[in-house]
Amino acid sequence: MKWSFGRSPTVTIVGCTGAVGRELIRIIDERAPDFADVHLIASENSVGSTMPVNGVDRVVRALADYDFSTTDIAFFAVGAVTSAEYVPRAASAGCLVIDKSPAFRMHADCPLIVPQVNAHAMAERPASNIIASPNCSTIPLVRALAPLHQLMGIRGVVVTTCQ
Repeated sequence: MKWSFGRSPTVTIVGCTGAVGRELIRIIDERAPDFADVHLIASENSVGSTMPVNGVDRVVRALADYDFSTTDIAFFAVGAVTSAEYVPRAASAGCLVIDKSPAFRMHADCPLIVPQVNAHAMAERPASNIIASPNCSTIPLVRALAPLHQLMGIRGVVVTTCQ
């Protein structure tokens, strides 16, 4: 990877009280990456509550007035409407955004990344500062199909999911 933060990054999890946000916190707790700080953002219903991250109680903040210039990496684990409104604001503040919603999946300037499949697409930091993530059923599917595609080539797949 040709880009770095030059120091331990500050991370913000937008949607920290949802299933994906809680899983991100669990992974941070489990792996203990070297983050300078972790900020938590959720809906107005959760603002002011606390959640532990690496044994430290963190206060949940509001999205509407959050200053993304204090964040190096923001994980957005919210719906498309919220992402469409706030991801560009975070990205324009210089924050690298990893968005789980469908809001930016088809944008040419936002790479669609599954790290175990196409991490090479992150060799350069995207000019948009936005990395999109496929949906929850696509990720394991492409992880399974990628080695098959490399071995024999796959021209098409028909998939039906019930979510």
